[in-house]
Parts: sequence; C-alpha cells; structure tokens
Amino acid sequence: EIDSNLPEAIVSQALFKLFYDRNWSGAEQDFKQVLTINPGYAFARTLYASELMVITARFDEAIEEMKRSLEMDPLSLVASRDIGMIYYYARKFDQAILSLKKTIEMDPNFIHAHGLLGLVYLEKSMSEEALSELKKEVDISRGSDPTAELWIGIAHARMEKMDDANE
Repeated sequence: EIDSNLPEAIVSQALFKLFYDRNWSGAEQDFKQVLTINPGYAFARTLYASELMVITARFDEAIEEMKRSLEMDPLSLVASRDIGMIYYYARKFDQAILSLKKTIEMDPNFIHAHGLLGLVYLEKSMSEEALSELKKEVDISRGSDPTAELWIGIAHARMEKMDDANE
C-alpha cells in the first residue's frame, strides 16, 4: 500500500500467492512485474525459477532463468544449489551433479546441497556415493533435517542392507 513498486514487497506477495493461496497465475504476474521493475534482481529470478516454475513443471524455462540469475550473482549459494535441484527434477542428473558439486566447493557446509547430491546419486544407482552425501547432510543439519535420515534408509534398502535401512 505504501509503495506498489517495491520489488521485495512484490516478491513477498508472489510467494504468499504461490504457497498460501495456490494462485499460480497471480504469483506469475507478480514475478513478471518485479522483473520489469528491476531486471537485475537476481534473487527474484531465483525464486521465480526454483519455486513457481518448478511447481508448474516448467523445468527448461526454470533452468534458463536460473542461468540468468547466476550470471547476475555467480556467488549465490542458493541459486547454485537450486539450479542443481531443478536439474534433478528435470532428470538431468549429470548437470545436477556438476552444479551441486560446484555449490559444495563454494561452501562445503551449505544446507541441502549434500542432501540433493545424495538424491541425484540415488537416481543414478550410485548408492555408496548417495549414502556418503546424505550422511554429510545429517551432520551439517545436526539432525534437524529428518528427510535426510529417511533417504539414508532408502539408500541402505537399495543396497539391500535391510537392517541398516530399518534402523
């Protein structure tokens, strides 16, 4: 109400529409408005791609938007991790591995990067590598990410180590 052209407020409004109202077309309009007002707002591009475009399964568009975001902010850990996530959802596993390894090189303790890499390895039937990365995620998150524990169980099951999987 104070400033209808404030990009951060419009992004917040877009996220509210996306997650609480499930108003995807309204969120899309807000993201497009933000990028018209401020085309250099890299984090808005990241959110547009990693949230709205992923939810609507527009993976190729999301990848291109993330590449633009990373051109603007090449040191963004969130964008680097999230493009890896999008590659994973798009089933482009080799690109996901490269992207997530780059994120981990930038910050070995960045949350969810090891977990996502572990999921990619699981999809490629690389269970030992998956298990290693998922265990790193548990260590980094100090046990606060129960999904990493779940995926560790799945990795053990895929390795036919059922006692470990059940544990």
